[in-house]
Amino acid sequence: MKTTKVKAGVIGLAVALVAVIAVAVAALNDLYVNYASGNDTASCTLTAPCKTYERAQAVFVAGDVIHFVGTYPNRISVTKLGVSIEGGAIAASQTANEAVLIAANNVTIRNLDVSGGWAFGMRTQVAAKVDGLILDNVTIHDGVWQNRSGARCTGAGSWGRGLAIDGATNVTLMN
Repeated sequence: MKTTKVKAGVIGLAVALVAVIAVAVAALNDLYVNYASGNDTASCTLTAPCKTYERAQAVFVAGDVIHFVGTYPNRISVTKLGVSIEGGAIAASQTANEAVLIAANNVTIRNLDVSGGWAFGMRTQVAAKVDGLILDNVTIHDGVWQNRSGARCTGAGSWGRGLAIDGATNVTLMN
């Protein structure tokens, strides 16, 4: 009789564990942004992508990964805890202060090509005190930097920064 109770208890525990794992895995989604063909009323899947990063970030939950399909032509502001971005390109207007602003903790960005921005290609927001940032295989290029007077220029005397990590902690740069 004792053996039956132990077996039933182990089986019940195993079933409960499988249910917990299934719920955890179900929370993981790949969200897709396709500015050319997406729609912000869509579900942000590969076959029904969002049009804007803002929509993907709004539906993002911890564990999701946001993918850019093609080139996204606007500045993005990462403001949600734990955002993970994988792949694609961002080509922001050269009138935007930066192409990518990071203002959230525990952000991971991988395999992303970033261009544009007036003063920065990518930067952390000082006031956000970003803690936890991983940049892996991120390319930043073709920004319109500033000269010392703050005027935009592209020639000699330009300064600006492709990447500005200001006030952030636990930052990892790879590749």
